[in-house]
Amino acid sequence: MKPLLITLLALAALAAPELATSQAAAQANGGASLTIDFNGLKSRRGTVLAALFDNRRAYEANAHPIRSWVLPAGGGDFSVTVAGLPPGDYAIKSFHDIDGNGRMNFSPVGMPLEPYAFSNNARGMFGPPAWRAAAFHVKAGANDQAIRLH
Repeated sequence: MKPLLITLLALAALAAPELATSQAAAQANGGASLTIDFNGLKSRRGTVLAALFDNRRAYEANAHPIRSWVLPAGGGDFSVTVAGLPPGDYAIKSFHDIDGNGRMNFSPVGMPLEPYAFSNNARGMFGPPAWRAAAFHVKAGANDQAIRLH
């Protein structure tokens, strides 16, 4: 669980508010838009921290996401749209910081105590899933990715 701890703590440090733009603007510029649906929020307290990566190296190092967010969980399940993406492969890391302390909480044996999720709803063993499990392809136009926090 130590790699997962490091990943989620680093994600919390990386996250910053990001404005989403419209799908129409992305299509007008010849790019792609991506709508990310965050589902499974068990609490409306705290924030959801998320980061979007465009390559394996950045994803594995948990560094240099192309977009990151700190989003209020107060409305329950929600969506975010990112416009102007070039077509290609992407992956998402996220967690629900229920108590608002800016970091993932863990049990004494290293198990996460707050919900987390990765794109493709990928699951890892003793850490985050590999890029190949979390990566998905974005094509020109509108794209969707649903993530269930657990």
